[in-house]
Amino acid sequence: MTTQTFSSKDIIVSDNLDLLVNNQQVPTDSMILLVCRAGQLRIEINQMSYDIKENDLLFCMPDFLLGHYMHTPDFQCYILSFTSESLKDIVYSCLSLEAHWFDKLLYLRNHPIIPLTGKRAEVCNAYGQLFGLYAQETNVYQKRIHNVLAQALIYEMISWVDEAMQSEPAVSLSPSGADASSHTMQLFGDFVTLLQQNHECRRSVSWYADKMAISAKYLTYICNQVAQRTPSDFINEIAVREIKRRLTNTNDSIKEIAIDMDFSTASSFCKYFRLHTGMSAQAYRKQMR
Repeated sequence: MTTQTFSSKDIIVSDNLDLLVNNQQVPTDSMILLVCRAGQLRIEINQMSYDIKENDLLFCMPDFLLGHYMHTPDFQCYILSFTSESLKDIVYSCLSLEAHWFDKLLYLRNHPIIPLTGKRAEVCNAYGQLFGLYAQETNVYQKRIHNVLAQALIYEMISWVDEAMQSEPAVSLSPSGADASSHTMQLFGDFVTLLQQNHECRRSVSWYADKMAISAKYLTYICNQVAQRTPSDFINEIAVREIKRRLTNTNDSIKEIAIDMDFSTASSFCKYFRLHTGMSAQAYRKQMR
């Protein structure tokens, strides 16, 4: 198989794991999907060892730590790596439509290998070919095409995770035990639920902490333990995503959006958006339209 690696600002598409690792082309804040097309791979991720065989999909969450790996001589794969920036608009926009997205995300963290049986393997290989083709394009719609393809693949994966979760009804995916790690995960789930319900008008870490009857410092600790991120990271990303949605899909004025999202003034709203995106709300709306 001819080695091919295509890289853009938002995505890396490759069929050579050795090349990517040796050249350190994949940053650890990316999300990686690796599909084994032939042979076998043993790989260490976050100090856990995984065996991947033909037609297995390996899902690597952001902030992974890649350790030793080895593969058989006939090993073939293709790899899709999405940068942290592209993840904000791709993964969160898909998961936001899911009623139990936290459980699905937790399931993927604990079960990162998805067997691609039958049609699944054909579908995944088709996506790999499409990503490879479009990674070579340089037109103005390239980023949007990549995002649409990635969203479609994420939805496919969500359906596969649904099936896997239904086959394990006895497994509790939302930890609620008495041990410290389970308690931490339960509190993180509570934070996620509050964020989904209030993201349009609440952007204060202390507000969420008060609702959970814990300190802001402890909420920060929880988010760092579970996701290696701060509460503000989650709050701001989801708020900015909502602003982008309204700027793109509605005719609401800047002032109307600012009022609805509880900004004190339109000016403070514009400063907030520019701080987190590097461009003005008006410029973003014009660009997307």
